[in-house]
Amino acid sequence: MQRAESDYQGGISIAILVQKAIQSESSGVAFSADPISLDTDRVQIEGILGILPNPIPATINPDIYKVDKDDLHISEKNILEQDKMFIRRGRGNAGDEPVIEVNISCEWKRKQKLDDHSIKQLAETLIQLENLYKHPVEAQWVYETNKLYITDLRELIQIQLPGTELAQQVVKEVDLPTLEKELPSLDEVVEQVEQQTAKSAK
Repeated sequence: MQRAESDYQGGISIAILVQKAIQSESSGVAFSADPISLDTDRVQIEGILGILPNPIPATINPDIYKVDKDDLHISEKNILEQDKMFIRRGRGNAGDEPVIEVNISCEWKRKQKLDDHSIKQLAETLIQLENLYKHPVEAQWVYETNKLYITDLRELIQIQLPGTELAQQVVKEVDLPTLEKELPSLDEVVEQVEQQTAKSAK
């Protein structure tokens, strides 16, 4: 349809999408407000070693970090022991499961899942996203080789602010082009949201 409308006369080619598969050193979810107490003054980050499975087995309990929004002070850390984690298999035979469960060595079982600098970086990004959407947000994150990635973003529907109608809306999911780059800057997120808003208006 687009080729016909634009009177395109060239050849037709096939596009091949190549997407990077991240080998997560750690991963988890983050909330720009406490999802349980509904405290909007702190960011809550949960993390585990390896890939974040869906759903998370009851045998894996994530670390929980809480960060004060006003000064990015890490006010609380709850580091829990983790015995097993999920990783990508790498090369294998046809039909093999792409993700496997492995044991964690003794010295890594009590390891903090995300270092303090990355905790603050992730918290700052969640605050930026909350300010952009003017509502608390929930994000899935991945950490690999000193880089953080956001792989999913949505509104935190547990919290309904005055003047909003979120209870009557479907949760909005935002596809962020982050699998090939680090955490998006505020300008990149604004541009992405503007593009989606323009498409919705058509």
